[in-house]
Amino acid sequence: MSRSRYGQIVRGIPTGPALGLGLLLALAGCAGAIAELPVSGPLTPEQIVAAFKGSDFRVKNNAREELQKLPEASRLEIVVPLLASVDAQTRLLLVSELASMSPETTTALLKRLAAEDPDPEVREFAGMVVNEREGGATEEGSGD
Repeated sequence: MSRSRYGQIVRGIPTGPALGLGLLLALAGCAGAIAELPVSGPLTPEQIVAAFKGSDFRVKNNAREELQKLPEASRLEIVVPLLASVDAQTRLLLVSELASMSPETTTALLKRLAAEDPDPEVREFAGMVVNEREGGATEEGSGD
């Protein structure tokens, strides 16, 4: 059953630049008031890192949108260290960011997260991204 919950997320990533805010809020379990990002203009890499380490999910989502404007190598330089230093809900957001990057540069990292992340939901989501990339996500057609 959990497969369909995350399978829909994985299939949605390649079709758009970001997951819908409502879906991300549901993943993060956020409720209540959320503050706006108090910065105008593009964020620096340091501001992006600080936003992901903070507690405000909308600020994290805005930082993810800014992160997507950077070249992939710069995105990886920011995302990889954050995976070791943020909460599970933020790691889910970062896994979705990795899923939007080229498979050649991120699949090995996603495999490691699928095997070693301390949170079972992050492991499951990373594993489903890998499975989707490797073509193993369609079990329905495997038998008659």
